[in-house]
Amino acid sequence: MSANQFVHSFVYLSKAKNDFDERDLPSILEISQKNNRRDGVTGILLYKDGRFLQILEGDQAVVRKIAQRIEADDRHSEFAVIVDEAMPRLFTDWSMGFADLNANVFDHHPAVLDYFRKTWCVESFQSAQTRVRRLLLNMRHSVPDAGKAVFAQNNATV
Repeated sequence: MSANQFVHSFVYLSKAKNDFDERDLPSILEISQKNNRRDGVTGILLYKDGRFLQILEGDQAVVRKIAQRIEADDRHSEFAVIVDEAMPRLFTDWSMGFADLNANVFDHHPAVLDYFRKTWCVESFQSAQTRVRRLLLNMRHSVPDAGKAVFAQNNATV
């Protein structure tokens, strides 16, 4: 896949419901990666303190169908769309990258400090789509193993 190829990009924020179990993340990711490879979808899922930020990239109809399924998933609440438009593909070879921003390795990362500790509110993300894109690019280039879905909390690789 070409890095400059325009695809449909869908970025959302959501909050895990109280009964969400973080131990389910590896299996969720494994299923997502398998389905995304099949459907030509790429992206990354960022997770911190019960909050998700995800980008899905690919064919508009496919991406929207996945987004609808995620929004309907009863493990999510406060689902908010940040970006829903054609953009250059950022995650060309990641069927679904993952970064657990709770891991100590991210404590002093500028993007984490800026976005996940201070401004975890929908309005700030919606008013700053360019900053969200920069955050995603920053994560793409600074988290080399995210495309392999390395789980820092238990060192398991999906």
